[in-house]
Amino acid sequence: MVSLKVTIIDRKGEAGKLCAEGCGVDWTQEENRNLARQNLRGFFGDRVQVEFLDLDAPSTQEAFQDIARRVQDNNLLLPLLVVNGEVRISGFFDFRMLRDMVEVAGELGRG
Repeated sequence: MVSLKVTIIDRKGEAGKLCAEGCGVDWTQEENRNLARQNLRGFFGDRVQVEFLDLDAPSTQEAFQDIARRVQDNNLLLPLLVVNGEVRISGFFDFRMLRDMVEVAGELGRG
């Protein structure tokens, strides 16, 4: 039973443009996405579902209309970490921050 839906939204080709010093993780790279899946599955098991979406893809813009609009209108930084439909991080984040935010969301969902 999936109780935590984790979505990382980014734009392909834009990773690293704002932080050449290596801030966060380049979520457009398949290797990093696979490591995130493994890390989260190891910690949360089958309770977590992880997806990675390109904000420029029409299907992403349609499924996440509100978030796409907020990115454009409010200049939210990419990548975005969305857990169960709520934006948890806007801007660069690493594996530890990803896991911490998913853990908090899971704890909040239990009560």
